[in-house]
Amino acid sequence: MKVLLLALGKTPLKFDQNPYFFENLPAGDDDRDIDIVTFGYNEGVAIRIDPRDDFEKVINQLPAGWIPDCCILQAIDNNLLPRGIERAPFPVVAIPLPGDWDLDLPYAKSIVEAADLVVGAGYFDEECYPILGAGNVEIFYIGSIMDKSFDPHPKRMEDREIDIFYTASWLNNLSRPERSQWAAKLARLSRKHNVLIETWTSSYEEYLSLLKNSKLAFSHVRQGVFSNRVFEAASQGTVPVVTGRDVTRYFEDGKEIIRVTDEDFIDKVERGLFDHGIWAIFHMGACSSTTEKDADYLMRNNFDYSRRLASRFAGKSSLRFIYASSAATYGDGSIGYSDEHSTIPLLRPLNMYGYSKQHFDTWALKTGVLKNAVGLKYFNVFGPNEYHKGDMRSVVIRAYWQAKRSGKVRLFRSYRSEWKDGGQSRDFIYVRDAVRITLHFLERPEVNGIFNAGTGTARTFNDLALAVFSALGNDPTIEYIDMPEGLETKYQYYTCAQMEKIRFSGFKHRFMSLEEGVHDYVVNYLERDARCATAS
Repeated sequence: MKVLLLALGKTPLKFDQNPYFFENLPAGDDDRDIDIVTFGYNEGVAIRIDPRDDFEKVINQLPAGWIPDCCILQAIDNNLLPRGIERAPFPVVAIPLPGDWDLDLPYAKSIVEAADLVVGAGYFDEECYPILGAGNVEIFYIGSIMDKSFDPHPKRMEDREIDIFYTASWLNNLSRPERSQWAAKLARLSRKHNVLIETWTSSYEEYLSLLKNSKLAFSHVRQGVFSNRVFEAASQGTVPVVTGRDVTRYFEDGKEIIRVTDEDFIDKVERGLFDHGIWAIFHMGACSSTTEKDADYLMRNNFDYSRRLASRFAGKSSLRFIYASSAATYGDGSIGYSDEHSTIPLLRPLNMYGYSKQHFDTWALKTGVLKNAVGLKYFNVFGPNEYHKGDMRSVVIRAYWQAKRSGKVRLFRSYRSEWKDGGQSRDFIYVRDAVRITLHFLERPEVNGIFNAGTGTARTFNDLALAVFSALGNDPTIEYIDMPEGLETKYQYYTCAQMEKIRFSGFKHRFMSLEEGVHDYVVNYLERDARCATAS
Protein backbone atom coordinates (compact mmCIF):
# COMPACT_ATOMS: atom_id res chain seq x y z
CA MET A 1 0.00 0.00 0.00
CA LYS A 2 1.36 3.42 -0.98
CA VAL A 3 0.57 6.26 1.46
CA LEU A 4 1.27 9.95 1.03
CA LEU A 5 1.47 11.16 4.62
CA LEU A 6 1.19 14.64 6.09
CA ALA A 7 3.91 14.31 8.73
CA LEU A 8 5.13 16.46 11.59
CA GLY A 9 8.81 16.09 10.74
CA LYS A 10 11.25 17.79 13.07
CA THR A 11 8.73 20.13 14.59
CA PRO A 12 9.99 22.51 17.31
CA LEU A 13 6.96 21.48 19.36
CA LYS A 14 7.11 18.37 21.50
CA PHE A 15 4.32 15.86 20.96
CA ASP A 16 4.13 13.00 23.43
CA GLN A 17 1.92 11.09 20.97
CA ASN A 18 4.79 10.68 18.50
CA PRO A 19 5.13 6.87 18.92
CA TYR A 20 1.57 6.47 17.62
CA PHE A 21 1.97 8.54 14.45
CA PHE A 22 1.89 6.77 11.08
CA GLU A 23 5.30 8.13 10.15
CA ASN A 24 6.80 5.75 12.71
CA LEU A 25 5.28 2.61 11.18
CA PRO A 26 8.20 1.72 8.85
CA ALA A 27 10.43 1.35 11.92
CA GLY A 28 8.20 -1.39 13.30
CA ASP A 29 9.18 -5.05 13.52
CA ASP A 30 6.09 -6.38 11.74
CA ASP A 31 5.76 -7.32 8.09
CA ARG A 32 3.28 -4.66 6.98
CA ASP A 33 3.80 -3.76 3.33
CA ILE A 34 3.43 0.01 3.61
CA ASP A 35 5.31 2.38 1.35
CA ILE A 36 5.18 5.89 2.86
CA VAL A 37 6.24 9.20 1.39
CA THR A 38 6.00 12.07 3.85
CA PHE A 39 5.36 15.72 3.21
CA GLY A 40 4.89 18.68 5.51
CA TYR A 41 6.14 22.04 6.72
CA ASN A 42 9.16 21.10 8.86
CA GLU A 43 12.55 19.56 8.24
CA GLY A 44 12.70 15.76 8.31
CA VAL A 45 10.02 15.06 5.67
CA ALA A 46 10.59 13.80 2.14
CA ILE A 47 8.76 16.69 0.49
CA ARG A 48 8.92 19.97 2.33
CA ILE A 49 6.48 22.72 1.41
CA ASP A 50 5.56 26.18 2.57
CA PRO A 51 2.06 26.77 4.05
CA ARG A 52 1.38 29.09 1.12
CA ASP A 53 2.22 26.42 -1.50
CA ASP A 54 -0.53 24.66 -3.40
CA PHE A 55 -0.87 20.90 -2.93
CA GLU A 56 0.01 20.51 -6.61
CA LYS A 57 3.63 21.18 -5.61
CA VAL A 58 3.58 17.97 -3.53
CA ILE A 59 2.17 15.97 -6.44
CA ASN A 60 4.83 17.29 -8.79
CA GLN A 61 7.63 16.18 -6.43
CA LEU A 62 6.45 12.60 -5.93
CA PRO A 63 8.92 9.92 -7.07
CA ALA A 64 8.62 9.04 -10.75
CA GLY A 65 5.87 6.49 -11.31
CA TRP A 66 4.86 6.54 -7.62
CA ILE A 67 1.09 6.96 -7.28
CA PRO A 68 -0.32 6.90 -3.73
CA ASP A 69 -3.34 4.78 -2.87
CA CYS A 70 -4.38 7.53 -0.47
CA CYS A 71 -3.21 10.65 1.30
CA ILE A 72 -3.51 10.60 5.10
CA LEU A 73 -3.79 13.87 7.03
CA GLN A 74 -2.81 12.63 10.48
CA ALA A 75 -3.17 14.70 13.64
CA ILE A 76 -4.76 17.34 11.46
CA ASP A 77 -5.82 19.39 14.48
CA ASN A 78 -2.10 19.91 15.21
CA ASN A 79 -1.16 20.63 11.61
CA LEU A 80 -2.10 22.85 8.70
CA LEU A 81 -4.61 21.79 6.07
CA PRO A 82 -2.65 21.81 2.78
CA ARG A 83 -3.89 24.50 0.42
CA GLY A 84 -5.84 23.01 -2.51
CA ILE A 85 -5.83 19.42 -1.23
CA GLU A 86 -9.53 19.13 -2.07
CA ARG A 87 -8.40 18.81 -5.73
CA ALA A 88 -6.15 15.79 -5.03
CA PRO A 89 -6.46 13.06 -7.73
CA PHE A 90 -6.49 10.30 -5.07
CA PRO A 91 -8.49 9.65 -1.89
CA VAL A 92 -7.78 11.92 1.11
CA VAL A 93 -8.29 10.62 4.67
CA ALA A 94 -8.42 13.09 7.60
CA ILE A 95 -7.57 11.76 11.07
CA PRO A 96 -7.70 14.13 14.05
CA LEU A 97 -5.89 13.08 17.19
CA PRO A 98 -8.08 10.50 18.97
CA GLY A 99 -10.31 12.03 21.59
CA ASP A 100 -9.21 15.65 21.25
CA TRP A 101 -12.00 17.25 19.26
CA ASP A 102 -10.58 20.73 19.79
CA LEU A 103 -10.99 22.12 16.28
CA ASP A 104 -12.88 25.35 15.89
CA LEU A 105 -15.88 25.01 13.60
CA PRO A 106 -14.56 26.88 10.50
CA TYR A 107 -11.39 24.77 10.49
CA ALA A 108 -13.30 21.54 11.12
CA LYS A 109 -15.68 22.37 8.26
CA SER A 110 -12.72 23.01 5.94
CA ILE A 111 -11.27 19.61 6.82
CA VAL A 112 -14.46 17.62 6.23
CA GLU A 113 -15.03 19.40 2.93
CA ALA A 114 -11.50 18.65 1.74
CA ALA A 115 -11.36 14.97 2.78
CA ASP A 116 -13.00 11.97 1.17
CA LEU A 117 -13.02 10.09 4.47
CA VAL A 118 -13.03 11.39 8.05
CA VAL A 119 -11.88 8.96 10.71
CA GLY A 120 -13.29 9.94 14.07
CA ALA A 121 -13.30 8.52 17.56
CA GLY A 122 -16.41 8.13 19.68
CA TYR A 123 -20.05 9.10 19.51
CA PHE A 124 -19.39 12.86 19.50
CA ASP A 125 -17.43 12.69 16.27
CA GLU A 126 -20.04 10.39 14.80
CA GLU A 127 -22.80 12.92 15.53
CA CYS A 128 -21.01 16.16 14.76
CA TYR A 129 -18.92 15.57 11.65
CA PRO A 130 -21.98 14.89 9.45
CA ILE A 131 -23.49 18.16 10.66
CA LEU A 132 -20.40 19.92 9.32
CA GLY A 133 -20.86 18.30 5.91
CA ALA A 134 -18.86 15.08 6.23
CA GLY A 135 -20.65 12.56 4.06
CA ASN A 136 -18.28 9.70 4.81
CA VAL A 137 -17.38 9.20 8.47
CA GLU A 138 -15.79 6.12 9.99
CA ILE A 139 -15.69 5.81 13.77
CA PHE A 140 -13.36 3.71 15.86
CA TYR A 141 -13.27 3.38 19.63
CA ILE A 142 -10.09 3.27 21.64
CA GLY A 143 -9.63 0.17 23.74
CA SER A 144 -8.55 0.05 27.36
CA ILE A 145 -5.32 -1.25 28.89
CA MET A 146 -4.19 -4.86 28.60
CA ASP A 147 -5.31 -7.44 31.14
CA LYS A 148 -1.74 -8.07 32.29
CA SER A 149 -1.58 -4.52 33.70
CA PHE A 150 -4.36 -5.11 36.24
CA ASP A 151 -3.13 -5.47 39.80
CA PRO A 152 -4.97 -8.40 41.45
CA HIS A 153 -3.89 -7.24 44.93
CA PRO A 154 -3.95 -3.43 45.01
CA LYS A 155 -2.69 -1.49 48.02
CA ARG A 156 -5.17 -0.52 50.69
CA MET A 157 -6.15 3.15 50.61
CA GLU A 158 -4.67 3.86 54.03
CA ASP A 159 -1.29 2.51 52.85
CA ARG A 160 -1.07 4.80 49.82
CA GLU A 161 1.18 7.83 50.17
CA ILE A 162 -0.23 10.05 47.39
CA ASP A 163 -3.64 11.61 48.08
CA ILE A 164 -4.22 13.05 44.60
CA PHE A 165 -2.39 12.06 41.42
CA TYR A 166 -2.83 14.19 38.31
CA THR A 167 -1.23 13.47 34.97
CA ALA A 168 -1.73 15.36 31.75
CA SER A 169 0.40 16.64 28.92
CA TRP A 170 0.33 20.22 27.66
CA LEU A 171 -0.12 21.92 31.00
CA ASN A 172 -0.14 25.41 29.55
CA ASN A 173 -2.76 28.06 29.02
CA LEU A 174 -2.29 28.18 25.26
CA SER A 175 -3.03 24.64 24.09
CA ARG A 176 -4.88 23.15 27.06
CA PRO A 177 -6.20 25.93 29.31
CA GLU A 178 -8.62 23.67 31.19
CA ARG A 179 -5.82 21.27 32.14
CA SER A 180 -3.67 24.13 33.33
CA GLN A 181 -6.55 25.37 35.47
CA TRP A 182 -7.06 21.93 37.01
CA ALA A 183 -3.35 21.70 37.77
CA ALA A 184 -3.50 25.07 39.53
CA LYS A 185 -6.53 24.01 41.58
CA LEU A 186 -4.87 20.78 42.67
CA ALA A 187 -1.61 22.53 43.46
CA ARG A 188 -3.46 24.77 45.93
CA LEU A 189 -4.68 21.65 47.72
CA SER A 190 -1.10 20.61 48.43
CA ARG A 191 -1.24 22.69 51.62
CA LYS A 192 -3.43 20.01 53.11
CA HIS A 193 -2.99 16.95 50.88
CA ASN A 194 -0.12 15.13 49.23
CA VAL A 195 -0.64 16.08 45.58
CA LEU A 196 1.48 14.77 42.70
CA ILE A 197 1.27 16.50 39.31
CA GLU A 198 3.25 14.49 36.76
CA THR A 199 3.54 15.38 33.07
CA TRP A 200 5.92 12.59 32.04
CA THR A 201 7.16 9.27 33.40
CA SER A 202 10.16 7.27 32.24
CA SER A 203 8.09 4.17 31.55
CA TYR A 204 4.55 2.83 31.57
CA GLU A 205 5.48 0.62 34.51
CA GLU A 206 6.51 3.69 36.50
CA TYR A 207 3.19 5.33 35.68
CA LEU A 208 1.22 2.31 36.91
CA SER A 209 3.39 2.22 40.03
CA LEU A 210 2.46 5.82 40.81
CA LEU A 211 -1.22 4.97 40.35
CA LYS A 212 -0.81 1.99 42.67
CA ASN A 213 0.40 4.38 45.37
CA SER A 214 -2.33 7.01 44.82
CA LYS A 215 -5.76 7.29 46.38
CA LEU A 216 -7.39 9.52 43.76
CA ALA A 217 -6.42 10.02 40.10
CA PHE A 218 -7.83 12.79 37.91
CA SER A 219 -8.78 12.18 34.30
CA HIS A 220 -10.22 14.41 31.59
CA VAL A 221 -13.12 12.74 29.81
CA ARG A 222 -13.53 14.83 26.71
CA GLN A 223 -16.43 14.81 24.31
CA GLY A 224 -16.25 11.76 22.11
CA VAL A 225 -13.74 9.35 23.62
CA PHE A 226 -13.48 7.90 27.07
CA SER A 227 -10.06 8.48 28.59
CA ASN A 228 -7.84 5.43 29.05
CA ARG A 229 -6.60 7.10 32.23
CA VAL A 230 -9.84 6.06 33.94
CA PHE A 231 -9.30 2.37 33.18
CA GLU A 232 -5.65 2.58 34.15
CA ALA A 233 -6.52 4.08 37.52
CA ALA A 234 -9.13 1.42 38.15
CA SER A 235 -6.63 -1.30 37.18
CA GLN A 236 -4.45 -0.31 40.15
CA GLY A 237 -7.32 0.02 42.62
CA THR A 238 -7.17 3.81 42.44
CA VAL A 239 -10.35 5.90 42.50
CA PRO A 240 -10.66 7.78 39.18
CA VAL A 241 -12.04 11.32 39.46
CA VAL A 242 -13.49 12.34 36.11
CA THR A 243 -13.72 16.01 35.10
CA GLY A 244 -15.73 15.58 31.91
CA ARG A 245 -19.44 15.75 31.17
CA ASP A 246 -20.07 12.37 29.59
CA VAL A 247 -19.36 9.91 32.37
CA THR A 248 -22.76 8.22 32.38
CA ARG A 249 -22.38 7.21 28.74
CA TYR A 250 -19.62 4.80 29.74
CA PHE A 251 -20.55 3.49 33.18
CA GLU A 252 -23.45 1.25 34.10
CA ASP A 253 -25.62 2.44 36.96
CA GLY A 254 -24.99 0.70 40.25
CA LYS A 255 -21.81 -1.03 39.10
CA GLU A 256 -18.90 1.03 37.84
CA ILE A 257 -20.27 4.19 39.48
CA ILE A 258 -22.83 4.95 42.16
CA ARG A 259 -25.61 6.89 40.48
CA VAL A 260 -28.04 8.67 42.74
CA THR A 261 -31.23 10.67 42.37
CA ASP A 262 -32.66 13.46 44.49
CA GLU A 263 -34.97 10.95 46.13
CA ASP A 264 -32.43 8.37 47.27
CA PHE A 265 -29.24 10.39 47.71
CA ILE A 266 -29.67 11.13 51.40
CA ASP A 267 -30.56 7.50 52.09
CA LYS A 268 -27.35 6.36 50.43
CA VAL A 269 -25.42 8.95 52.42
CA GLU A 270 -26.76 7.58 55.70
CA ARG A 271 -25.97 4.02 54.61
CA GLY A 272 -22.33 5.05 54.34
CA LEU A 273 -21.89 4.67 50.57
CA PHE A 274 -19.96 7.95 50.41
CA ASP A 275 -17.87 7.67 53.56
CA HIS A 276 -14.61 6.75 51.82
CA GLY A 277 -12.44 8.99 49.70
CA ILE A 278 -14.39 12.21 50.40
CA TRP A 279 -12.43 15.06 51.96
CA ALA A 280 -14.73 18.02 51.21
CA ILE A 281 -18.45 18.63 50.74
CA PHE A 282 -20.01 21.78 49.29
CA HIS A 283 -23.69 21.70 50.20
CA MET A 284 -25.18 24.47 48.05
CA GLY A 285 -28.52 22.98 47.01
CA ALA A 286 -31.86 24.21 48.34
CA CYS A 287 -35.24 25.47 47.26
CA SER A 288 -34.43 29.19 47.11
CA SER A 289 -37.84 30.48 46.05
CA THR A 290 -38.76 33.41 48.28
CA THR A 291 -42.42 32.99 47.27
CA GLU A 292 -42.69 29.26 48.07
CA LYS A 293 -45.57 28.81 50.53
CA ASP A 294 -45.35 25.07 51.21
CA ALA A 295 -43.71 25.16 54.63
CA ASP A 296 -43.54 21.38 54.94
CA TYR A 297 -41.67 21.09 51.66
CA LEU A 298 -39.21 23.85 52.59
CA MET A 299 -38.48 22.32 55.98
CA ARG A 300 -38.06 18.87 54.47
CA ASN A 301 -35.83 20.07 51.63
CA ASN A 302 -33.92 22.95 53.24
CA PHE A 303 -33.68 21.87 56.86
CA ASP A 304 -34.12 18.13 57.31
CA TYR A 305 -32.07 17.25 54.21
CA SER A 306 -29.24 19.53 55.34
CA ARG A 307 -29.45 18.25 58.92
CA ARG A 308 -29.08 14.63 57.83
CA LEU A 309 -26.17 15.47 55.53
CA ALA A 310 -24.37 17.48 58.20
CA SER A 311 -24.99 14.84 60.85
CA ARG A 312 -23.16 12.31 58.70
CA PHE A 313 -20.19 14.42 57.64
CA ALA A 314 -19.79 17.72 59.47
CA GLY A 315 -18.42 16.09 62.61
CA LYS A 316 -15.44 14.54 60.83
CA SER A 317 -12.24 16.47 61.54
CA SER A 318 -10.69 15.18 58.29
CA LEU A 319 -13.56 16.40 56.11
CA ARG A 320 -14.38 19.98 55.08
CA PHE A 321 -18.11 20.75 55.22
CA ILE A 322 -19.23 24.05 53.66
CA TYR A 323 -22.90 24.83 53.23
CA ALA A 324 -25.02 27.66 51.84
CA SER A 325 -27.03 29.84 54.15
CA SER A 326 -28.64 33.02 52.87
CA ALA A 327 -28.90 36.76 53.43
CA ALA A 328 -32.67 36.15 53.48
CA THR A 329 -32.19 35.14 57.12
CA TYR A 330 -31.64 38.82 58.03
CA GLY A 331 -35.26 39.70 57.32
CA ASP A 332 -35.97 43.42 57.20
CA GLY A 333 -32.49 44.25 58.45
CA SER A 334 -33.69 45.82 61.71
CA ILE A 335 -31.18 43.72 63.67
CA GLY A 336 -28.42 44.53 61.18
CA TYR A 337 -26.31 42.33 58.95
CA SER A 338 -23.71 41.04 61.36
CA ASP A 339 -22.54 37.44 60.97
CA GLU A 340 -21.52 37.15 64.62
CA HIS A 341 -22.94 33.98 66.15
CA SER A 342 -24.59 35.89 68.98
CA THR A 343 -27.02 37.53 66.53
CA ILE A 344 -28.16 34.34 64.79
CA PRO A 345 -30.96 33.38 67.22
CA LEU A 346 -32.34 36.94 67.05
CA LEU A 347 -32.92 37.06 63.29
CA ARG A 348 -36.47 37.10 61.92
CA PRO A 349 -36.70 36.26 58.19
CA LEU A 350 -39.54 37.68 56.09
CA ASN A 351 -40.37 34.52 54.14
CA MET A 352 -40.47 30.75 54.55
CA TYR A 353 -37.31 30.24 52.52
CA GLY A 354 -35.35 32.53 54.81
CA TYR A 355 -36.87 30.83 57.84
CA SER A 356 -35.82 27.36 56.64
CA LYS A 357 -32.20 28.52 56.24
CA GLN A 358 -32.32 30.32 59.58
CA HIS A 359 -33.63 27.18 61.25
CA PHE A 360 -30.65 25.17 59.99
CA ASP A 361 -28.16 27.88 61.04
CA THR A 362 -29.64 27.83 64.54
CA TRP A 363 -29.53 24.03 64.68
CA ALA A 364 -25.91 23.97 63.48
CA LEU A 365 -24.96 26.51 66.13
CA LYS A 366 -26.73 24.72 68.98
CA THR A 367 -25.44 21.24 68.12
CA GLY A 368 -21.82 22.32 67.67
CA VAL A 369 -21.74 21.52 63.94
CA LEU A 370 -20.27 24.97 63.26
CA LYS A 371 -17.17 24.08 65.26
CA ASN A 372 -16.09 22.01 62.29
CA ALA A 373 -18.04 23.50 59.36
CA VAL A 374 -18.67 26.75 57.53
CA GLY A 375 -22.02 28.31 56.67
CA LEU A 376 -21.99 31.10 54.10
CA LYS A 377 -24.76 33.70 54.04
CA TYR A 378 -24.70 34.43 50.32
CA PHE A 379 -26.14 37.80 49.41
CA ASN A 380 -27.42 38.60 45.89
CA VAL A 381 -25.24 36.39 43.69
CA PHE A 382 -25.39 36.87 39.93
CA GLY A 383 -23.38 35.51 37.03
CA PRO A 384 -22.95 32.73 34.44
CA ASN A 385 -24.69 29.35 34.64
CA GLU A 386 -27.89 30.46 36.34
CA TYR A 387 -29.85 30.03 33.11
CA HIS A 388 -31.80 27.02 34.41
CA LYS A 389 -33.15 28.73 37.55
CA GLY A 390 -36.37 30.12 36.11
CA ASP A 391 -37.97 32.75 38.35
CA MET A 392 -35.05 32.59 40.77
CA ARG A 393 -32.52 33.88 38.25
CA SER A 394 -30.80 37.12 39.18
CA VAL A 395 -32.23 40.53 38.32
CA VAL A 396 -29.22 41.03 36.03
CA ILE A 397 -30.23 38.35 33.52
CA ARG A 398 -33.87 39.44 33.69
CA ALA A 399 -32.88 43.05 33.05
CA TYR A 400 -30.67 41.91 30.19
CA TRP A 401 -33.53 40.16 28.41
CA GLN A 402 -35.95 43.01 29.00
CA ALA A 403 -33.44 45.48 27.59
CA LYS A 404 -32.76 43.26 24.57
CA ARG A 405 -36.43 42.66 23.75
CA SER A 406 -38.21 45.88 24.63
CA GLY A 407 -35.41 48.39 25.09
CA LYS A 408 -36.44 49.02 28.69
CA VAL A 409 -36.01 47.45 32.12
CA ARG A 410 -38.89 47.08 34.58
CA LEU A 411 -38.24 47.49 38.31
CA PHE A 412 -40.51 47.42 41.35
CA ARG A 413 -41.75 50.78 42.55
CA SER A 414 -41.22 51.63 46.20
CA TYR A 415 -43.95 51.44 48.81
CA ARG A 416 -41.96 53.38 51.38
CA SER A 417 -41.50 57.14 51.28
CA GLU A 418 -37.85 56.95 52.33
CA TRP A 419 -36.99 54.83 49.27
CA LYS A 420 -37.22 56.08 45.70
CA ASP A 421 -38.63 53.84 42.97
CA GLY A 422 -35.81 51.48 41.98
CA GLY A 423 -33.80 52.79 44.90
CA GLN A 424 -34.18 49.57 46.87
CA SER A 425 -30.64 48.35 47.56
CA ARG A 426 -28.89 45.02 47.60
CA ASP A 427 -25.38 43.74 48.21
CA PHE A 428 -24.82 42.33 44.72
CA ILE A 429 -21.90 39.90 44.45
CA TYR A 430 -20.59 38.47 41.18
CA VAL A 431 -20.38 34.68 41.15
CA ARG A 432 -16.61 34.78 40.59
CA ASP A 433 -16.22 36.50 43.95
CA ALA A 434 -18.72 34.18 45.62
CA VAL A 435 -16.65 31.21 44.44
CA ARG A 436 -13.45 32.83 45.72
CA ILE A 437 -15.03 33.22 49.15
CA THR A 438 -16.15 29.58 49.14
CA LEU A 439 -12.71 28.27 48.15
CA HIS A 440 -11.11 30.53 50.76
CA PHE A 441 -12.67 28.36 53.45
CA LEU A 442 -11.81 25.13 51.65
CA GLU A 443 -8.16 26.13 51.89
CA ARG A 444 -8.42 27.15 55.56
CA PRO A 445 -9.87 24.18 57.44
CA GLU A 446 -8.92 25.77 60.75
CA VAL A 447 -11.51 28.56 60.21
CA ASN A 448 -15.11 27.62 60.99
CA GLY A 449 -18.47 29.23 61.70
CA ILE A 450 -20.99 31.37 59.83
CA PHE A 451 -19.73 34.12 57.52
CA ASN A 452 -21.31 36.66 55.23
CA ALA A 453 -20.64 36.18 51.52
CA GLY A 454 -21.22 39.62 50.08
CA THR A 455 -19.11 42.62 49.13
CA GLY A 456 -19.93 45.04 51.95
CA THR A 457 -21.40 47.55 49.46
CA ALA A 458 -25.10 48.12 48.79
CA ARG A 459 -26.18 49.25 45.31
CA THR A 460 -29.62 50.17 44.00
CA PHE A 461 -31.60 48.32 41.39
CA ASN A 462 -31.44 51.51 39.35
CA ASP A 463 -27.63 51.15 39.41
CA LEU A 464 -27.97 47.58 38.22
CA ALA A 465 -30.26 48.50 35.32
CA LEU A 466 -27.92 51.29 34.23
CA ALA A 467 -24.98 48.86 34.34
CA VAL A 468 -26.84 46.46 32.04
CA PHE A 469 -27.66 49.21 29.54
CA SER A 470 -24.05 50.39 29.65
CA ALA A 471 -22.73 46.86 28.96
CA LEU A 472 -25.07 46.63 25.96
CA GLY A 473 -24.14 50.10 24.76
CA ASN A 474 -27.80 51.20 24.85
CA ASP A 475 -29.50 54.29 26.22
CA PRO A 476 -31.27 53.52 29.53
CA THR A 477 -35.05 53.37 29.86
CA ILE A 478 -36.50 52.19 33.19
CA GLU A 479 -40.18 51.54 33.91
CA TYR A 480 -41.48 51.06 37.47
CA ILE A 481 -44.21 48.49 38.11
CA ASP A 482 -46.29 47.29 41.06
CA MET A 483 -45.06 44.44 43.21
CA PRO A 484 -47.05 41.19 43.11
CA GLU A 485 -49.88 41.13 45.63
CA GLY A 486 -48.65 40.22 49.11
CA LEU A 487 -44.98 40.85 48.40
CA GLU A 488 -44.85 44.46 49.53
CA THR A 489 -45.05 43.45 53.21
CA LYS A 490 -42.32 40.81 52.89
CA TYR A 491 -39.88 42.72 50.71
CA GLN A 492 -36.30 43.55 51.74
CA TYR A 493 -35.54 47.17 50.90
CA TYR A 494 -31.88 47.03 51.88
CA THR A 495 -29.18 44.42 52.40
CA CYS A 496 -25.49 44.96 52.99
CA ALA A 497 -23.09 42.39 54.38
CA GLN A 498 -20.78 43.23 57.24
CA MET A 499 -17.46 41.84 56.04
CA GLU A 500 -15.11 42.42 58.96
CA LYS A 501 -15.31 38.82 60.12
CA ILE A 502 -14.30 37.27 56.79
CA ARG A 503 -11.54 39.83 56.31
CA PHE A 504 -10.22 38.93 59.75
CA SER A 505 -10.17 35.26 58.64
CA GLY A 506 -7.57 36.16 56.01
CA PHE A 507 -9.68 36.89 52.92
CA LYS A 508 -7.83 39.69 51.09
CA HIS A 509 -9.41 39.60 47.63
CA ARG A 510 -10.76 42.82 46.05
CA PHE A 511 -14.37 42.42 44.97
CA MET A 512 -15.49 43.33 41.48
CA SER A 513 -17.77 46.36 41.39
CA LEU A 514 -21.36 45.97 40.22
CA GLU A 515 -20.45 47.58 36.91
CA GLU A 516 -17.42 45.30 36.41
CA GLY A 517 -19.39 42.15 37.19
CA VAL A 518 -22.39 43.10 35.02
CA HIS A 519 -20.14 44.02 32.10
CA ASP A 520 -18.27 40.70 32.27
CA TYR A 521 -21.53 38.75 32.59
CA VAL A 522 -23.29 40.52 29.72
CA VAL A 523 -20.42 40.87 27.25
CA ASN A 524 -18.58 37.59 27.83
CA TYR A 525 -21.50 35.28 28.62
CA LEU A 526 -25.05 36.48 27.93
CA GLU A 527 -24.14 37.90 24.53
CA ARG A 528 -22.21 34.75 23.57
CA ASP A 529 -23.92 31.77 25.19
CA ALA A 530 -26.65 30.04 23.18
CA ARG A 531 -28.13 28.62 26.39
CA CYS A 532 -29.32 32.10 27.31
CA ALA A 533 -31.78 32.07 24.43
CA THR A 534 -33.55 29.01 25.80
CA ALA A 535 -33.56 30.31 29.37
CA SER A 536 -35.18 33.63 28.68
